[in-house]
Amino acid sequence: MSFFQKLFGKENTPENETPEQLLELADLLGVPVTPLPSSEPEACWKSYQQAVLRGRQEGFTPIVLLMDDLLLETMELNEIIESPQTYDGKAWLEQKYAEIVEWVGEENMPFDPPQQETAGMHRFISMTMNQDAKAVLAEIPTQNPWEVIRWIPFGGWNECPMPEDMMQVLEYWYKKYGATVGCISHDTMELAVPNPVTESDAPELAKEQYAFCTDIVNQGVGSIPALAEDLKQSTVWFFWWD
Repeated sequence: MSFFQKLFGKENTPENETPEQLLELADLLGVPVTPLPSSEPEACWKSYQQAVLRGRQEGFTPIVLLMDDLLLETMELNEIIESPQTYDGKAWLEQKYAEIVEWVGEENMPFDPPQQETAGMHRFISMTMNQDAKAVLAEIPTQNPWEVIRWIPFGGWNECPMPEDMMQVLEYWYKKYGATVGCISHDTMELAVPNPVTESDAPELAKEQYAFCTDIVNQGVGSIPALAEDLKQSTVWFFWWD
């Protein structure tokens, strides 16, 4: 039986949990946690929004964690990482984008026009992709949202950026767009932003997000211009590393 199964049992519902189970998870993560109804994405989104307001008063950053064995393994293997000495997320993204262009060739970059209209994203969708995961709200003891990765050292596998690089990018996007890490599963990350980006910012941001996570274009919206159109209407940014 896996650690996840031992911790939560067969049923994935908050009402079946015991205080001991939550204390064990809180001890593993090193932060306070609250159970969320995994089968109700809209309710989880509202709980997250309420926690954001409370966190501003109490000095923490909330994040929804979709816990399963893969994410728990990451938590068990990693300790709190150190913050990078210097941050330059924009430069990191520019270098990464240049490397992709050099690798695939400018003529092969995904710049086809959008094929369909989009309504944008306005709440976390990772729950629908990770229905067997256990949703909890973790209170990370920092008001610098990019530092969430210090406690939840996400990244460093497949094409996913290393945690230290990710923190640089997240700080840059927070300071420019107000983007905060709101939801993490074992292979997805979602950021919440106060407003959709402007017409002028969307093309450059779409390039940056493609450099950060090519799968959202190559296995998702299909092109960088299509991603830009989506970003102009979205208050949630979605990243998936297959």
